[in-house]
Amino acid sequence: MGSLPATVDLVLLAEKNARLIGRVAVRGMARLRALLEDDSVEVEVDLAFELAERSNLRRMLGRLAVSVNTTCQRCLEPMSIKLMAEPDVILLRQGELESSLLSGADTLTFGQTPVVLAELVEGELLLAMPMVPMHPLDECPARRYVAGGVKGAATENPFVELARPKRDRN
Repeated sequence: MGSLPATVDLVLLAEKNARLIGRVAVRGMARLRALLEDDSVEVEVDLAFELAERSNLRRMLGRLAVSVNTTCQRCLEPMSIKLMAEPDVILLRQGELESSLLSGADTLTFGQTPVVLAELVEGELLLAMPMVPMHPLDECPARRYVAGGVKGAATENPFVELARPKRDRN
């Protein structure tokens, strides 16, 4: 895996049917980094760009993968998850019309300036990030507090005391 450029010209990459393979540090991705326990990992990047001859549509497709450490929102303990994104998007310059595209096609609109590769990768990974990261229930330290719990496990509800009337609690 080679080193990747900091910025890329998406039109030029599509015209050359280029492929980017390498790694990008999470350290440079502020929005993603804010959701993680540490930023010492690198994203595996494999992106291909192409230009359709008849329609002149530019396309980016590929695979992004990284294992990150974040916080389980059920137990608030650290957890590791693998983020995988497989972008398949039509690349449009600002001002190009989307109406000629297939309905439902994902698009990425960009300006005349080169695109920061880390920001492009970060956007795709944020879409792959679970909205509420949690351990699987049977592995979560908080499983004993969850209603229904794990099959066969005794559940201890910390709020059971609140179910009784206040005058009976004293």
